[in-house]
Amino acid sequence: MITSKLPAAVRIVEMGPRDGLQNEKQLVSTDTKVELVRRLERAGLKAIETTSFVSPKWVPQMGDNSEVLTRVLAAAAPGVAYPVLTPNLKGFEAALAAGAREVAVFGAASESFSQKNINCSIAESLERFRPVTEAAHAAGVKVRGYVSCVVGCPYEGAVAPQAVADVAATLMEMGCYEVSLGDTIGVGTPASIVRMLEAVAKRVPVEKLAGHYHDTYGMAVANVFASLQMGVAVFDASVGGLGGCPYAARASGNVATEDVVWLLNGLGIETGIDLDALVDTAAWISAQLDREPACARGARGIGQARQGRQRLNGPPRGGLVHNRGFAIETVRTDVPSAPCRDCRNEYSFPLYQHLPHEPGHGLVRGLPAHDRGDHALEPDQRRRPSHHPGRGRRASRMAGRSQRRGRRHER
Repeated sequence: MITSKLPAAVRIVEMGPRDGLQNEKQLVSTDTKVELVRRLERAGLKAIETTSFVSPKWVPQMGDNSEVLTRVLAAAAPGVAYPVLTPNLKGFEAALAAGAREVAVFGAASESFSQKNINCSIAESLERFRPVTEAAHAAGVKVRGYVSCVVGCPYEGAVAPQAVADVAATLMEMGCYEVSLGDTIGVGTPASIVRMLEAVAKRVPVEKLAGHYHDTYGMAVANVFASLQMGVAVFDASVGGLGGCPYAARASGNVATEDVVWLLNGLGIETGIDLDALVDTAAWISAQLDREPACARGARGIGQARQGRQRLNGPPRGGLVHNRGFAIETVRTDVPSAPCRDCRNEYSFPLYQHLPHEPGHGLVRGLPAHDRGDHALEPDQRRRPSHHPGRGRRASRMAGRSQRRGRRHER
């Protein structure tokens, strides 16, 4: 049931080092993988899925799993969890030998996807996980569960919410402390996500659920918000929007972690994550992979804001103004003076670019606050020549008309 009260805090489980890199065609070096984890730690992530103990025959990118985990745990950050994916008992034993203290098992809500992904039926896959969860509990290792294709399947189409609820309930019964619900091919919309969550919540408490949404059709952030309204307070995300699925050709990357953090900051929801450091990490790993950050619209907006700050000539008096109810920071730019679109008065002093002081809105160009508050400029004002400070509005309009008539005669 949708609730008007959003969670006060959200835990983000970072998927970048595992889900983000597993589908990369070029092999990523072990050093790069370890450094990615370190940068995510410094950004404030407290749960970082580090690698996957699968056969390198099926997922070559994860062939260095033991070395990656061993090196990460050798200098583990306090309070940070480093879960790893273990699809079977053999994988769990290898993970345990490397020092794993949290593992994840995964099933699918689609029979066809289960066969393509792990070569067995849903029922067989769940029975395969049972020895893993039993061995993990005996060793004092936490177990997290994943359900793939919770909304749609690349082979079967739409997936029934009840099928998702059945798999999630079985994983909880096996002893998973949390179940992550994955829209593997990113076909979910807020409406379909809500229907799915309503069905699952009848079998599993909402506080035991997490959202894992891919961004194939640009709906992932909207689906995160819909899930927040349903009371979900844990989300998987991948820095820079990295990722995909080797067995789902249409799947794009997971929702970008920086986009989710931008949304949560704007809603006043605590994450404990340094957004600037996260954006830097997205840029860094994307450079290592020789490409632009995928899907990370928030990162691009933050980058634009930074460029504005780098052009800072000094803040205006007061430093902060209110732009239609939002507190924003103003920084001086080299835009010439021009008439305000609200009151049409002429201003000869430099204009200022308004940068987000509190998240939730984009860049706005405007004049320093005066008696009427903030005044935003017409979009084309930056291209207009500066007006004489002594001219009034009528004189400026007449001068503009004369200039235009002169240009027509010159043609």
